[in-house]
Amino acid sequence: MNDCHQTKEDVMTLHRTAQVLRVHYNTAYRWVKEEGLPASKIGRVWRVRREDLNAWLESRKEVK
Repeated sequence: MNDCHQTKEDVMTLHRTAQVLRVHYNTAYRWVKEEGLPASKIGRVWRVRREDLNAWLESRKEVK
């Protein structure tokens, strides 16, 4: 499959991202603004690439 073709879930709205993370939308928005969650605003809608989300989550893992 060609890399330029992305599935619907490869790029998610911030609302969908919040659902996936099981947090409130406002929490996800705060993470974009204050915690460095990578997102792009396209028109009036924030978008998050799943691979960026996964990398951000990995970078925030606590070492036990």
